[in-house]
Parts: sequence; structure tokens; C-alpha cells
Amino acid sequence: MEFIGISVDVFLITATLALAAFGLAIIYGLIGVINMGHGAMLTLGAYLTWFFISLNIHFYYAFCYLELVSLL
Repeated sequence: MEFIGISVDVFLITATLALAAFGLAIIYGLIGVINMGHGAMLTLGAYLTWFFISLNIHFYYAFCYLELVSLL
């Protein structure tokens, strides 16, 4: 049972990094410039998610707070 949980975690982390890489590749392919703001937003989202979860806020509520903060 632990194998399934680890496999899901690995898949989710890989999918997140793949989406970031695809986004960078598309931007670079279209305009020829690496957009560092793309990586900065990914890092900001990761840190804010970690911060909200470290406050013992449930993941779904932390995700909602993250969406509200990212709109600012």
C-alpha cells in the first residue's frame, strides 16, 4: 500500500516539473527569450503552499488561500 502512495507522489511531482518545463519551452520557442517570471511564480506557489500547510491548514483550504494570494 505504501508503494502506491509513493508512486502517486512521484507522479505528481514529475507532472508539476514537466508542466513548468513545457511552459518554459513554449515561451522560449515563441519569443526566443527565457521567461524567468515563470519559474518565479512556480517557486512562489510552492513556498506559499508549504507555508499554509505548515500552519496546519487543510490542503484544499491552503489551495484556496493560495489562489487568493496569487491574484494580488
